[in-house]
Amino acid sequence: MFNMNDLLKEKLWINMKEKTWNLPSYQQKYLKEHTEIFNAIKNKDSKGARKRMYDHLAGVEKDLLKN
Repeated sequence: MFNMNDLLKEKLWINMKEKTWNLPSYQQKYLKEHTEIFNAIKNKDSKGARKRMYDHLAGVEKDLLKN
């Protein structure tokens, strides 16, 4: 079974992460989004966490494709 740890080791994932992380102001944007996801989970807000995670991943995909 393929899991998230396997994905994080993949070269493609590493390259994508480096690409988005080095874009101007994206570090702050992603930190804010991760904090919102974490807080929703901490507050047991599964719907909010799901929405924030979906929005975050959709935004990362958009950021990767436009640059």
